[in-house]
Amino acid sequence: ASLLHVGLGLIASALLGLGSCMIAWRRLTPQLRLHLADVDTHHFRPLLNFGAWSAVNTAGMLLLMQVDLLIVNALFGSTMTGRYGALLAFAVLMHTLAEVVIPIFSPMIMARYAIGDVTGVRRLLESAVGFLAFGLALPVGLLCGLGRPLLSLWLGPDFAEFDMLLAVL
Repeated sequence: ASLLHVGLGLIASALLGLGSCMIAWRRLTPQLRLHLADVDTHHFRPLLNFGAWSAVNTAGMLLLMQVDLLIVNALFGSTMTGRYGALLAFAVLMHTLAEVVIPIFSPMIMARYAIGDVTGVRRLLESAVGFLAFGLALPVGLLCGLGRPLLSLWLGPDFAEFDMLLAVL
């Protein structure tokens, strides 16, 4: 496989996903039709601006999450980058776990905000933060406490010495 094949595979995957979504849309909601003439430009421009800034925010988040790989590669070379990347998978897993939980609370928080219930928003946010902290405490604690045996079992005994780095990540 070459880089060209990977790129073409990603494009094909995206097109397949788009096609699947369109088929599901047509089958589940055949009454829904979109016409460009129905678009209100007064509301469309702010949404477009929000989408553009959201894309910038996502690109910045991806760069922030992966810039350490670039730094490790520049300072220590590809071998250490590979080792660091294997450890970084756990940190990304914890981050992804947190991102899965957050959208559960978002609609409730927005509904409370929409009706002006600031106390309800505060109470929901406190619950969400507590739930997230409690939900992440066990996996993070296990990773920190059992990092050495986990790394030895998963990646081999050569990686056991990186248990403190795993705890920091």
